[in-house]
Amino acid sequence: MQTWLSHLWPFDFIGVATGSLLLPFLLAVVVNYFVDKESAKEKNLEECGDFLTGLFYRSAGAGSPVLLTMESRKVYVALVLDAPNLERSEKNYVALLPLWSGYRTPTELRVEFTEFYDKLYLDGSVDRSEFAMVVPMAKVISAQRFDVEVYRTHFMNKDGEMMSAALGESV
Repeated sequence: MQTWLSHLWPFDFIGVATGSLLLPFLLAVVVNYFVDKESAKEKNLEECGDFLTGLFYRSAGAGSPVLLTMESRKVYVALVLDAPNLERSEKNYVALLPLWSGYRTPTELRVEFTEFYDKLYLDGSVDRSEFAMVVPMAKVISAQRFDVEVYRTHFMNKDGEMMSAALGESV
């Protein structure tokens, strides 16, 4: 039985070949109609089990800051502007807007904040986009969500100095 396709292209199984080329595109359109981008990302994060990437995605979505410790002992409290690619790669980066930065002390690894960018952002004297930074994921030693208000309430005294939790006095 000949079809109209076999009249256009006189090859055996031209209908099957054409269908196998068009069907994947049609299926992709149908599936993408029912599955939104965010739920697909969440499913991918669950399957790959990469907690660091998951933390960055969830923090970016919620607008909550993270505390990053870098390989160099540099520390950032930052908002995640753009989370890394979901593909496993050595070239994964995360885009950040630093709020505070500092370092970890050599012996105790206690966090010491030295720069407070959030004050500059609030008074409007600088453009936030000028301070955006891109950090390679491979250089991140640890990351966690960071609640600025909890830190200010429980770990700083009224002068803005860090408090010793054990002694209740300035360090």
